[in-house]
Amino acid sequence: MSAVGYVRIEVALLGPVLLRRAGEVVPVSSTPQRVVVAGLALARGRVVTVDALIDVLWDDQPPANSVGNLHSYVSRLRRVIGGDRIVREPAGYRLVLAADELDIERAERLAGEARTIAAAEPANAAEVLGTALALWRGDPLSDLGQRLAFGPERAKLAEWYRKLREEWFELRLAAGHHKEVLPELERAAVADPLAEGAHALLMRAHHQAGHATEALAVADAFSQRLADELGLDPSPGLAALRQQILTGDPALYGPTPNWEPAAR
Repeated sequence: MSAVGYVRIEVALLGPVLLRRAGEVVPVSSTPQRVVVAGLALARGRVVTVDALIDVLWDDQPPANSVGNLHSYVSRLRRVIGGDRIVREPAGYRLVLAADELDIERAERLAGEARTIAAAEPANAAEVLGTALALWRGDPLSDLGQRLAFGPERAKLAEWYRKLREEWFELRLAAGHHKEVLPELERAAVADPLAEGAHALLMRAHHQAGHATEALAVADAFSQRLADELGLDPSPGLAALRQQILTGDPALYGPTPNWEPAAR
C-alpha cells in the first residue's frame, strides 16, 4: 500500500460492523456488503477464496448467481474505500489494512501494552486495558444475522472480552481502587451468576474494603449456587481464597496483580 495519497481506513467488528474512511463513517447499509467486510477483515490480510466468501454469505444455500453477486458487492465496496484496499487475487480477495486499522488488532496491542507494565504500574495498566475494552460497542458482529461461519469468532471474541474485563478489575484492585470497583463487580456477578472469576474478584474487593463477612457470604452463596445448578464444587483456587479471607491473610492486600494475558 503506497504512502502517496494514503487515506486511513478503519474497520470495527467489536459491535455492529462499522467502516470509516478518513475518520468519516462510510454507510454500508447492505448486510451482504457488511458480511464481505467482516469476512475479509477477520482474515487479517490473508486471501479469502471466492468459495469461502460465498459460504459466509449464504451458508449452504447460495443462489445460482452467487459469484456474480459477490463480485458486485466487492465492486461497490471498492468504490467507497478504494480499489487498492480490496485486492483481487487469483484465488479470491484480500483486504489490505495498516496496523491498528482493525479494532480487534488495536485491542490486542493495548492488551499487550497493559501486560508489559501490569506488575510495576497496575493503575496505568488498568487505564490502558480500559481503553481496549472501550473498543467494544456491543456484541461483536451483531448486525450480520446468525450466519454459521461467524459463530466461532463471535464466541471467541465474547470470551476474550470477559477475560479482559476480569483482568481490568484485577488491575484496578491491585492499584487500590476497590471502592469504585466494588459496585461494578457486584453488577458483574449478578449478570453472570455462575462466573467464578467475577465472584472471586468480588470477594477480594469486599475484603480490601474491610467487608470480610460480605466476602465470605459471596463465596458461600456462589458455592451453593454451583452445587444446586451444576452439581459442582468451586475450584481449589476459590476455596483457598475463602480461607485467606477467613484468616485475614495480609497477602491479599498486596500491590502486584495475578494477571496474565488472555490467549488469542
